[in-house]
Amino acid sequence: MSSKPTMLILKFFQKRKSKTTSDSSAEASPPSYSSDSGTQGRTQMKAFDIPQWIWSVHQCREWIVAVLTTHLDFTHDDAEYARSFNGFGARLYGYICDEWKQLLGYDEGWSVFYLLLSMRHKKGAVLGSVAVPDDPRYASRKK
Repeated sequence: MSSKPTMLILKFFQKRKSKTTSDSSAEASPPSYSSDSGTQGRTQMKAFDIPQWIWSVHQCREWIVAVLTTHLDFTHDDAEYARSFNGFGARLYGYICDEWKQLLGYDEGWSVFYLLLSMRHKKGAVLGSVAVPDDPRYASRKK
């Protein structure tokens, strides 16, 4: 396995650390749920938002674009291909690493996969009754 995905993850956490404050509220709060457009006055999802289990497909796509532009230095135009993601919030956590790599590219797929694994226990992310394996071998499906 290449160390390049590991370097991207380290780069992400270094950026994240430099962007947070020493304030105790530095951890991202989950965006509120909505039955309408899903944005409740929000014009754009942010890369530090905790992806929510019941986000709309629009919110998921916006979050992926935000992650690519914020953490992986993509231009907004280059990140637009992430809008091909289909599904709602649960699908973000249900993608295996191979699916993320197919959607976003090898290094970017690994990065988003591990970012989501790191967020799965945050408030509103994965429902308590749903098991998302902690084991990195979950990164690919056995044929």
